[in-house]
Amino acid sequence: MAGKRDWLEAGLAVLAADGAGAVTIDRLCGDLGLTKGSFYHHFKGITGFRTELLAHFEAESTTRFIEAVEDVPGPTGAKFTHLLDLALADEGDRPGLEVAVRAWALGDVEARAAQRRIDERRIAYLHDLLCESAAPDAAADARPTPSPALGTASQAITPGAAAVASETGGVHTGADGKSRDWLPLARLLYLVLVGGGHLVPPLPAEELRDIYRLASRLAPGGPWEEA
Repeated sequence: MAGKRDWLEAGLAVLAADGAGAVTIDRLCGDLGLTKGSFYHHFKGITGFRTELLAHFEAESTTRFIEAVEDVPGPTGAKFTHLLDLALADEGDRPGLEVAVRAWALGDVEARAAQRRIDERRIAYLHDLLCESAAPDAAADARPTPSPALGTASQAITPGAAAVASETGGVHTGADGKSRDWLPLARLLYLVLVGGGHLVPPLPAEELRDIYRLASRLAPGGPWEEA
């Protein structure tokens, strides 16, 4: 007998191939070669199945990635590289699945709420990684610097302020002395993947990887991956 995960994986496959409207009990039973009794052994109905399908999608496409990246030792750049590898890995129907879930969210309140939660969680994690990567630089840049040699431009740093070095070696602090907010860059990195998947045809993985290499030059500790 198929377990609950088998049914949910079948649901994701149908969703990726033919959209949310095709996710029906008859279709699932036909694809798995099982009876409706087997379906109802795990789910109360198609509405409950779709709720669990969205949760399964989040677990497989977001939670699993974050947990895998957090297990990566070494600097934050290594985490970014591994996250990119996971995101660009060609795992069956996943690229089409991302598009299918967004299309589902356009006309379904529950799917829209799930997609919003997933987007916010992914962006928040990218932001956390960027802040983590910036932290060592901020601590180093906040230390007093020696007086510049004659003819060299001075770059004052407020004692105790968290300053983040830019890709060119500049220091960025807000008017209140707080460190730079990396949320816009987190959104940019995420939008690259989302937009790349919606182009027709979708951007190949290597082209997306090249764009990430370019964008990573804006990040603390970047570039994360050299060509």
